[in-house]
Amino acid sequence: MAKLALIFVIVSLFALCMAARIPREEPTTVNPIQEIISKLQAAWTPEQQEEYKKKGQELLNQVVEQAQQFSNTLNESIQKLGEQKSS
Repeated sequence: MAKLALIFVIVSLFALCMAARIPREEPTTVNPIQEIISKLQAAWTPEQQEEYKKKGQELLNQVVEQAQQFSNTLNESIQKLGEQKSS
């Protein structure tokens, strides 16, 4: 009976030791957006960056101009509808 208990204790200690987690180094977190930005910066020359900045500014100016034209057209249409209803 004692031999059976001793075997049980040894087996349980063995299982306990095998279940213990071994600490390891935490994985480093990688920011995918930062990684993409760094790759793009490495691929583009400063001249290309300036060119894209200029194109972006031109595009932004065109968008603002189109938005102003749309706003003016919309205001004129609303005023015409208001004049028609008041007549």
